[in-house]
Amino acid sequence: MNDIKLQSPEGKHPVDENLRPILIGGKSSSLELSQNGDGARVTGGLEVSGTGKSIVAEPLITNTIFSTDLNIHDAGDITLNADDDIILDANTTNVIFKDSGTEGGRISIDTLGSGDGDRNLTLKSSAGMGNYLILDAAASLNSALQLESASGNFIMSKDGTEFSATKSSYAGMILGYTEMAYGTTSGRYDTTTSFVVINDNYDHGDGAEDHFLGVTFVVPPSNRVEIEVFLPYTTGADGTLHLGLATATDATTLKSKFEVVVWDVDETDLVQIVQRWVIDGSDVGLQGGAWSAGESKTLYCMAKEGTAGGRLFWGDAFVNYGDMTMKATALPTTIGDGT
Repeated sequence: MNDIKLQSPEGKHPVDENLRPILIGGKSSSLELSQNGDGARVTGGLEVSGTGKSIVAEPLITNTIFSTDLNIHDAGDITLNADDDIILDANTTNVIFKDSGTEGGRISIDTLGSGDGDRNLTLKSSAGMGNYLILDAAASLNSALQLESASGNFIMSKDGTEFSATKSSYAGMILGYTEMAYGTTSGRYDTTTSFVVINDNYDHGDGAEDHFLGVTFVVPPSNRVEIEVFLPYTTGADGTLHLGLATATDATTLKSKFEVVVWDVDETDLVQIVQRWVIDGSDVGLQGGAWSAGESKTLYCMAKEGTAGGRLFWGDAFVNYGDMTMKATALPTTIGDGT
């Protein structure tokens, strides 16, 4: 039988606040103990195994350095439960996740190279796992998957090559959409020779009330949007038909440059009209001044005619005209000029 002693074969040193090696058969082991102070130190590999029993200590491990790998193994679950933060700090920049010893993915933290302390956080799946990276929000009424960038830059890339518009992967996102719709009847708006926001009073399941052809949206990071209006059935215009954008239902114009001619054909014709406007929010000439990303805006479509008599139809009656719509779409930060 090998005696277990503290520090020396003679056992002259009692346990105190200093770390002292455990001697087994006169030879030092990899375990050092103290009464308090430094606590304990393991200089070799450490493996903790069991059948799921709880280990309670306050703290369990503190100010302890292991010179080799620390392996904690349990036949059941391992739960980390902290009243404060749980911190994973890897000097190699990688936190690796494995399934039965095979890597499934990792989180990497790399410097941006700007010297300001900023970091890139990369979630990466391993090739052996099919390169799937799935973010799944819980299926509940309040579930959401939120992506947020303080700079407003969003990038989509393949193997490090950005294929979305530069830092504008949100481009093409519909920011707002309005549908002027009748269920079993139809609407009609008669144009005048002055700009008026297209409107009608009808019941859309909420009681008869005024409805205006407009759209509400939040200005995207690029500060650029495209506004589109669709008029499904236009007929009877005796002169040119004009459309414009307004900032209020009283037809306050956003800017005169957005007042355009959309139709100049014979009065007996009928047409569908799709009109688009590109708005640069940095334009200080806009009604109310330049926009900023993140601001909420509402724009309306207003119409007028050179000679009164034109009619705009929509809805579903003896003729299925279709619905009148207006939408706002995010544009990228950089827009080509055709060169």
